[in-house]
Amino acid sequence: MDIPSTETIENAILHDSVTMVIIGLSLPLALEGAYHATRIALKETALVYKLNFIQALVRCINSVLEVILEMRTDKDCFAIAVQYHTTSFISLSCIHLILYLKAYHTSFSTKLVAFVCISLQAVEVFCLIQMFSHFRHTKGVLGGCTIHFPIAYTLTLVSGTTTIMIFLSAIFVYNIIRLSRFNNKGFYRILARDGAIFGLVIIFCDIALAITITLNVTNSWYLLYVGWAVKSKMMSEMMQTTHSRRKGGWSSENSPDNNTTGYFQGTLLNEQPEGSNAPNIELTALGVAKDSQ
Repeated sequence: MDIPSTETIENAILHDSVTMVIIGLSLPLALEGAYHATRIALKETALVYKLNFIQALVRCINSVLEVILEMRTDKDCFAIAVQYHTTSFISLSCIHLILYLKAYHTSFSTKLVAFVCISLQAVEVFCLIQMFSHFRHTKGVLGGCTIHFPIAYTLTLVSGTTTIMIFLSAIFVYNIIRLSRFNNKGFYRILARDGAIFGLVIIFCDIALAITITLNVTNSWYLLYVGWAVKSKMMSEMMQTTHSRRKGGWSSENSPDNNTTGYFQGTLLNEQPEGSNAPNIELTALGVAKDSQ
């Protein structure tokens, strides 16, 4: 049996150390996100909060499983890859659905939005299948797994996820800005700002990931894991912020329940001035306005 060189051992130690650092930092963030998402989901009835609970819970389960699998001496590299991509796909799909609901309730072209999202989601599924078909892994001298996926499919997967999120975020922000022209409520500007910040963070994060994957600077699994963590954290933060403002953060002047302008009846923006092009938005479905009693 060949004795591994010092360089090989050092690389294996570095790989295992980086993996444990990423997983170790991810676990407390995932636990925090799941805790807050659970508390909010128990208090709120809007579907977006339930979906956020699912995505945060799946992320938390993944982090716990990663710790358990990494601490095993007889690691199953394929099992690690399968559980990661399965849980990440479920979690990211929930995030897509949250963004879709936001876009759906602010958009006239709902069929077009749905068609684009379903098409891109189908591309993601195809990429996942191809990635598992071309799955390769190597085991280090210390037992650590180095997972390899084709760069083309990995980039397409990242691009598909990014495109869905940016597309839906842009629709939501655009229509909220349109509505703010008809109803100059401050909370619309806050919603637009939060949606824009979410989209910009995702753009910068995924551009950095795509460049790093293309240059093959480090293992693509690290990058996919970090990308998922950022998206999950951003969505959890956005839901927490909306929930907090909904419960008491909106000023009386900027409250979505304020009916002084005639735009609100209950929770529906269904009364527009004659000839108005303002979109109709169901704020309860977005988890913004208070539920009807």
